[in-house]
Amino acid sequence: MEEDGDKAGLITAIDEGLDYGAKVGLIPEVHWALCKAAEYLGIKSPFMKVMDFILLQIQNRVSGQTISPKDRQDFLDKLLPLEKNGKATRLDTINACGSNIGAGSDTTAISLTATIAYLSMHPDVLAKLREELDDAVNRGAASDPITFKESQKLPYLRAVIQETLRMHPAVGAPLTRIIGIGGANLAGRYFPAGTEVGVNPWVIHNNKEIFGPDASKFRPERWLVQDAEKRAVMDRNFLTFGAGSRTCIGKNISLLEMYKVIPQIVKKFDFQVVADSKHGEGYMWKTLFFAKQTLYCIVKERACV
Repeated sequence: MEEDGDKAGLITAIDEGLDYGAKVGLIPEVHWALCKAAEYLGIKSPFMKVMDFILLQIQNRVSGQTISPKDRQDFLDKLLPLEKNGKATRLDTINACGSNIGAGSDTTAISLTATIAYLSMHPDVLAKLREELDDAVNRGAASDPITFKESQKLPYLRAVIQETLRMHPAVGAPLTRIIGIGGANLAGRYFPAGTEVGVNPWVIHNNKEIFGPDASKFRPERWLVQDAEKRAVMDRNFLTFGAGSRTCIGKNISLLEMYKVIPQIVKKFDFQVVADSKHGEGYMWKTLFFAKQTLYCIVKERACV
């Protein structure tokens, strides 16, 4: 944002790399042949561009050519001391940085954009959320900026975020698994070993038996239901971040970002989606992800702030 451009070409490289991975992941047999062809033609993998950037940043920090900001710590400030103490390897540091750049970029951005889109389409929800936030500020229950702990105590904010993630999970692929030796019974049906199975969160999140007859509607109040059993069923089938042992490792930091950014935007700004936006007309398939179609907003500081 500071340079108003794609610094080092990372955004383009990530898009290209994820696009390749999404397709080859469905037909892994062609990966070896494509890699050999790319090597022969001198074509560099998009992810190697990201890797080169990561290695350069680590080297610059280790050599002292760059230093961390004085007022905060970044991930390298946390990881490099672990290396020095033998609690992490350089490969661990590289992988952690790669996950931050590759996996933690589009996903949270899509979720934040979707939240703004749904709030703009549902002014009644926006008004109710803003009322809750303003009340928290007046009671001294919300700092500026709001803390994660404070935001967790706001039930309607939690419901809005949960409903956005249900309606618009960033990942739009089933992320299949392979049935192990002995097979498995799933949903009353037997699947032999070697079978690929998966469920797309977009499908299960629109299941009316789980989320109610209005499952296709954006209604945060569904998450405020007092029926503990019904809420447990919804929670169990909430797959925005996956489930089980393969739950997204970035889930907590993504939620942290949403619970801190959304309240600040809603408290401090009025936003209006402009006519050229297509947020109500459909979605854009972007590699593994589903992004709202072009969303342009006019943002103004709230007069009462």
